[in-house]
Amino acid sequence: MQTLKLHWRDITGSPSGRIMLALILFTLVISGGFIGYTYQTQITSYQETEFSKLNAIANTLALQIDGNAYESLGNTFSGKDDIKSNQDDPFYSKISALLHSARVENKVNSDIYTLFKDNRELFSFGISSAENPYFRHSWVHTHPLYHLQYDQGGQLGPYEDENGTWLSAFAPIRNSTNKTVGLIQVDQHFDEFKARANAKIGRQILIIIPILLLLIYAMLHVVQRMLVISEKVKLVLTRQRNEIEFKNQEIMSSITRAKTIQDALLPQISDIQKIFPEMFVMFRPRDIVSGDFFWFTEKDDSVFFAVADCTGHGVPGGFMSMIGHTTLNDVVHYMGARTPSEILTKLDEQLTSKLYESEHRNTDGMDIALIKYCTRTQSIEFSGAMRPLMVVSAGEISIIRGSKATIGGHPGRHKQFENHIISVQPGDNIYLYSDGYSDQFGGHSNRKYMSKRFIEFLDFAQEHDMNDQHYLLRYEFNLWRNDEDQIDDILIAGIKIPMAA
Repeated sequence: MQTLKLHWRDITGSPSGRIMLALILFTLVISGGFIGYTYQTQITSYQETEFSKLNAIANTLALQIDGNAYESLGNTFSGKDDIKSNQDDPFYSKISALLHSARVENKVNSDIYTLFKDNRELFSFGISSAENPYFRHSWVHTHPLYHLQYDQGGQLGPYEDENGTWLSAFAPIRNSTNKTVGLIQVDQHFDEFKARANAKIGRQILIIIPILLLLIYAMLHVVQRMLVISEKVKLVLTRQRNEIEFKNQEIMSSITRAKTIQDALLPQISDIQKIFPEMFVMFRPRDIVSGDFFWFTEKDDSVFFAVADCTGHGVPGGFMSMIGHTTLNDVVHYMGARTPSEILTKLDEQLTSKLYESEHRNTDGMDIALIKYCTRTQSIEFSGAMRPLMVVSAGEISIIRGSKATIGGHPGRHKQFENHIISVQPGDNIYLYSDGYSDQFGGHSNRKYMSKRFIEFLDFAQEHDMNDQHYLLRYEFNLWRNDEDQIDDILIAGIKIPMAA
């Protein structure tokens, strides 16, 4: 092959030379774009990570501060610098130590502090993690967001003041009547990270420039070879690529249609809320379609609600969930099953018959928790196949275990699903759930979340209503999972027993 002469007129005077120049310029643009993208990604990733951390710190500390005592502190010491030392008041000293410990443990580079809000809608500083208090000093840089989200908490930033650029998160401190009596704020200085990011980009540029020069030199000598690739090969590659893309589009379109069908089978939350006004369903498939599903139906003066976890996830699990959903309807509405244990027994018989008697001897099945709620007597019956029911009554948690047998699988095995009659009162909370949440890997040691931690977290969330519990569960899951992949479908249903009609 003839060697290309590296003169400017050769580059600009021929089609191959112009293509070569375009490739070089394209490489430079892509490299510059990559550097810019890397920088912006670092900044964005840091912001998201820091906001997640700051929100978690603020909300955790807000829950640990006694709102009644905090309100009393503000009423007792209402003047500027009424507290001059951390030791002037026992409660101030205790909370200041708590804030200081949180700052050190979480490597926060600014003091953590609380805020009072007076009758004039002005904010002043309360308790601080600093060694010297600045009690009741006015806060002149109040952002409107603090007034708008005073009762919910929020985050702000990046924003600038005379001390640099900051990220902030704040959370409400509430007393025993759930009234917001102050805010706790956690700040993180943003300039230090920006300086480190700029230095890192500078080092990357020093590394990339020699690589680019070598790349350009190599391109000048090999582009001629690239330009003599036969049109036939190009056409073959293009056709193959188009075929693959078309097949992928068909597959994704089919899966999306399957999700539409699956969503249509699932009950409407609004229908369930006609019976249980206060409830939530946390439904988070791992893939587009889910092997977990929830089911709801009414018969006579009773309603039935179930949470099921089918074998597998994605498309196979989605097919199983649709089979399970329709079979449950058949068992209740056409086969006359009425108690949860009878429903599970007939469901097991039907699934085993449908799947195992096929040519391929399919032994897939499902785990399920099923309740029957009588709207007239407000009584609950429960039966489970490898899945439990959690009941929270008067602050006490009870776990009713399901039978140690799954639905479906090999025929001929003796299975017995126990029927539990459970005494509940209006205001009690019940929970049905699959194992996807507790099996998720994450945390500092990348371990499973585990059932014990899940139960403890629900216990902690009992002081909140069902909507807030739903939010807290999603927030806790995202915080735990962090950058890890979701390993399974997740389904949690929480129901508050309503008052008698």
